[in-house]
Amino acid sequence: MPIRMAALNLSATGATKSRKAIPKDVRAEYKRLYGVSHEAILVVSAATSKAQAKALHGQWLAEVETRIERIRAAAKGTGQPLTQRNARALSGRWYSWFVLRHADDPGSPEHWALG
Repeated sequence: MPIRMAALNLSATGATKSRKAIPKDVRAEYKRLYGVSHEAILVVSAATSKAQAKALHGQWLAEVETRIERIRAAAKGTGQPLTQRNARALSGRWYSWFVLRHADDPGSPEHWALG
């Protein structure tokens, strides 16, 4: 069975528009969190270039699909997918924690040697 992807379509006003159906198993929670239950809609103004509209569409679609997977993961009690931004934020928080932990007494260089 082929997978149907959300397409970017040109509207009568010249704007580009895309729709992504929200799966039935996550609709209630998606509505609670994001305010829509049946489909997410992206509208990009006509003033936006085609290349920029495609880039915005890709980012939007990744965000919607990550939200859906995050809701499913929470329901199952498993790990959650991270967007690139979330992964960077998480690594930044870990780095700050790690550096602060060793700020007062970093130890000897031999302790940190890699070999």
